[in-house]
Amino acid sequence: NKKYKNLYEYFLFKVAIKTLSLLPFELAFYLSAKLGVFVGMILVIRKKVAHSQLRKSFPTMSEQEIKKILIRMYENIGYQSIEFFLGDKKNLLKKITPKGFQYLIEAYKKNKGVIVVSGHFGNWEMAGEFIASKGIRIGAIVKRQRNPYVNEYIEKRRKDSKIHLIYKKRSFRGIVKELKN
Repeated sequence: NKKYKNLYEYFLFKVAIKTLSLLPFELAFYLSAKLGVFVGMILVIRKKVAHSQLRKSFPTMSEQEIKKILIRMYENIGYQSIEFFLGDKKNLLKKITPKGFQYLIEAYKKNKGVIVVSGHFGNWEMAGEFIASKGIRIGAIVKRQRNPYVNEYIEKRRKDSKIHLIYKKRSFRGIVKELKN
């Protein structure tokens, strides 16, 4: 049954977060990278998609090089996850030094709305929190997670950070609304 599968996944998710929260942050940070690789490479979460995209982008790259990139990608997802779920937000936000942030401030002060486009480079969750922490209203286009229990947990974390969520499906209307605000 799909509901029980989702509840089981959510239970494992919460156990992992709780277990990591009991450890010193540096150890939790290290283990989260290993957990990211385990989930991605062993449990094969989006591995085929990532592999296919790398192959298309780098057709001459060896399988060994692609595997190295995939491992680093899943480690990075682990790092980002631990920062998002357990990091000391105030200290993490102090460490962020964005390049060109003054341009966002200048554009925002014109009161016309600003569109910032970013790929999934670095910790995009913390980037949104950083912008919101500076008193700038921010809307982020998000995709609902497949598991509704995990989705609710992540959405609450984002909303607690004052990030206005715009769902990927029918996002145009949400973007226009955010720009008007």
